[in-house]
Amino acid sequence: MDNDVRMKILNAAIMAFNEDGVKFTMDSVASRISISKKTIYKFFSGKDEMILAAINAGFDEVKAAEQRIIKDDSLDIVEKLKRVIIVIPDQYQQVDWRRLNEFADYSPKAFALLNKRITSGWDSTFALFKKAVKEKRIKNINPMFFKNMIESCISGFISSDFLVNEKIPYQEALSTMIDIMINGIRL
Repeated sequence: MDNDVRMKILNAAIMAFNEDGVKFTMDSVASRISISKKTIYKFFSGKDEMILAAINAGFDEVKAAEQRIIKDDSLDIVEKLKRVIIVIPDQYQQVDWRRLNEFADYSPKAFALLNKRITSGWDSTFALFKKAVKEKRIKNINPMFFKNMIESCISGFISSDFLVNEKIPYQEALSTMIDIMINGIRL
């Protein structure tokens, strides 16, 4: 029960962030799910702790979704690799990932956590990558180089206003990025 309430609070915080950016308030979170601020403070010491928890919950769900993709025998190895790299679980589709750069100034700790979660937990992806190389489905390039390219793109997407200014949805940017990385830009 407590975990359900905690997740409702985190989801409400995400919606409040989508609407108001980092300036969202605890009041706006509480009103979204018809609870008191006092109830929120039973779970989180403040807004910063709630933001960190939301980031971790989001990335934990990404890792769980990655595992579901890896276990999906209906997908070939290259499709699995593509999907694992760009996966965003259904409950986080509504997040305006393009606004995450606001954390750089508001909460350097949250922004550092975002970057840490982006750059860690690549073991399953590396295993897929190595399997795809072994099956001669992709070129045998240094997987760390591939990882660095992806991390650089994702970090660039969330640390600048590029996607917002160009009116490019985050999921579209990810799909285009992985398509170029896997297929190149040849016609």
